[in-house]
Amino acid sequence: MARSRARVPALFIVLAAAAVGVWLLYTYMFIPPSPEARQAADAEAQKRDQIALARDALSLKLQEGDKLLRRIDTLKDEATLWNKDIETLMTNERGRALTSDRRFIETCSAAYAKERPPLADVDATRQRIADLLQPLRVTLKDAKSSYTLDPQIANAIDATKRWTEDGLTAYHDARVTIQGQLAEAERAGGKPTSETLRAAIEQLEQHVALEKKEAERKETQVQDDRQRALQATISQQEAFAEATRSTQAAEVRELERMASDVNVQRRYLPFLANGMWTGEDSRNNWSTPEKWKVPGPVSYNRIQEAGVLSDPNVFIEFVIGENSKAYPNDRPKWPRPRTREEVNQYAEKWRLFVKLAPIWLQQGRLQP
Repeated sequence: MARSRARVPALFIVLAAAAVGVWLLYTYMFIPPSPEARQAADAEAQKRDQIALARDALSLKLQEGDKLLRRIDTLKDEATLWNKDIETLMTNERGRALTSDRRFIETCSAAYAKERPPLADVDATRQRIADLLQPLRVTLKDAKSSYTLDPQIANAIDATKRWTEDGLTAYHDARVTIQGQLAEAERAGGKPTSETLRAAIEQLEQHVALEKKEAERKETQVQDDRQRALQATISQQEAFAEATRSTQAAEVRELERMASDVNVQRRYLPFLANGMWTGEDSRNNWSTPEKWKVPGPVSYNRIQEAGVLSDPNVFIEFVIGENSKAYPNDRPKWPRPRTREEVNQYAEKWRLFVKLAPIWLQQGRLQP
């Protein structure tokens, strides 16, 4: 009986514990968390996602950096090979074969002159990139680290990739070029012309520098000659223009003198004498010809519209005045020209009139 009474408390404890568990499970599954708890849970999840993304970025950049280190190692191999195979050619007996022909020297000189990173720079660059990658390695070993990639590290890796590839190309291409020229020179079997390839290249560079200097001197001379020729042409043009202006000025003075000469004015009385007709072209005018209210010379504008100043044939018809319908001129007239010589004389007078008419207009001897 005593044993049965001892079992009752133990059973009660088990049942109580089960009830508490059921209650906690119910609370977890069916009672929603508070807003504060939800925000804390969201923030924690977001932090885990950010850490995961940052670690992925670090892992990718570390892989890229390790690949770069391998490429720098390849560059170091190329630089070492260059020092072993090419630099020795500059002073050894085998390299003298390349001095047998200027073509070999020029090609080797151009290849050798290309910029290449020295071996010491290659070693220093590799160490610098390895140091930049070290924080990434340490961070990736710590699962809780929230370290993010430094943009300067990414930029340095990108820049060094370009520098490394350029260096590889420079070393490889120059080495292959010089080795190809050496093989060709050895097959040709020409006689060396210099003690060393380096000396031959230096002599070539000096010769090229002299040629360039001479070419620049000649080009300067050509430019100077062209400038002098241009200046001479300009001077000639200016002299011609001045002579033309002087001639024109003299011609204007002579025309002004002739326009004021009474004897010249008398030759052109069909225009300058006082009359009533204005000079209007009446060929297509069925009304009464235009007349002045007060007798005077013809109108400059009217005879210009009629074609007197542009057509010698109209001029002749005007001055002879036989066509009274077209040109009802009431001023003195000229006789009709009968011969070719007389026609030419009238044409010459017309050319002079064309020059004098504007002056007579300014002097008031022709009306506007």
